[in-house]
Amino acid sequence: MCLFELKKYEKAKTIFEQLLLKYPNRMRLLLGIAYCDVYLGNKKQALDWLKKIKLGSDVAYYLSNDEIYDFEVFNAYYVLDEYELFLEECEKLKRTVI
Repeated sequence: MCLFELKKYEKAKTIFEQLLLKYPNRMRLLLGIAYCDVYLGNKKQALDWLKKIKLGSDVAYYLSNDEIYDFEVFNAYYVLDEYELFLEECEKLKRTVI
């Protein structure tokens, strides 16, 4: 995450992908790769990664920081100028809250 925060997105993505080989389908890693692609301008790749992410606790891994919140995914849609997807996700969230 430090490389990501330092805006070293290509290096961060490479490390996330290497970790994903060791920890397959780990949602936090998928989200990290998706956000790297968002900021690298790889819109199609980012959207593909975002579609693979399951919200909530990652049942395969039991760390407290592995929970993926809805806003972490649909904020990426906003950054990607995918406003329809962003609004769809907001509507889904609104229906679950009400």
